[in-house]
Amino acid sequence: MKLHYSVTYCNERSISFSSSIGELIRTHTQVLRPIKKIKSIYESENVNKPEQNHIGVVTVDDFQFWFMGFLRCEKAYRKLQKAISKPTN
Repeated sequence: MKLHYSVTYCNERSISFSSSIGELIRTHTQVLRPIKKIKSIYESENVNKPEQNHIGVVTVDDFQFWFMGFLRCEKAYRKLQKAISKPTN
């Protein structure tokens, strides 16, 4: 049995938009990326505003995601770095 690992993130703040009939819809942003599709990651630190620290993820097709709001950004970065450095079969 082959396992497939992914990085999943759900934003705590919802976004609002209007439906095709003008109804206001609120939803949370969710991202799911397979580990094997991640080319690199980087950590961005804001020493003046630590709550704005984020992790950048670059996919193999050069799309970028920025993830913010981690309680422990450095620990999340280390765990993600470890996950993407493992060989995939």
